[in-house]
Amino acid sequence: RALHFMIIFMYIVLPGVSRGIFDAYKCVSFITDDLEEKSNYYLLSDLALVCEDNVLPISLKSLFYILLVIWPIMVPLMMLALLWKVRYAVRSKRTTPLAEACSFLWRDYNESMMFWEVIDLYRKMLLTGFMLLIPDERPEKILRLVIAILISILYFGFLLRARPYKRSNDLDLAFISNIFLLCCFVLGIS
Repeated sequence: RALHFMIIFMYIVLPGVSRGIFDAYKCVSFITDDLEEKSNYYLLSDLALVCEDNVLPISLKSLFYILLVIWPIMVPLMMLALLWKVRYAVRSKRTTPLAEACSFLWRDYNESMMFWEVIDLYRKMLLTGFMLLIPDERPEKILRLVIAILISILYFGFLLRARPYKRSNDLDLAFISNIFLLCCFVLGIS
């Protein structure tokens, strides 16, 4: 029972914590002298820290990479490992305590596609977190949108081909939400 709540808790806080980690990599510019139009860069997650020439300090950069590996990369891999461990029980329709603890990760999907939630987690991380690593100056902002469009089209193609959901209503909702997301990205370019 405690494992069930821990897995759900990690799943729920994964996007927010990951976003905080990615924000810790981003420096923002503030005009500090109106007459000379001079500006300084500060760390987005802590405006007391100065970024020299829009570059993160070395100590924070190494901490960022450590946290990046621990949370946005390893937590979904941990969920993948849990699903891998329960795959035989799920496919044979046996309920084990571990399979029940992580059932929210696989219950809505066909047995052959029980790993789909991990794929979707990485898609969300790519679109909401890793995109922040691309600078947001004008030409790179378009690059962000183009990459997001390509990721969404690729995911949509996999979704069309795999049809991972047990219920057709879930699949329809996934199609529609992905189309709306693609429309938002395309409209962002114009």
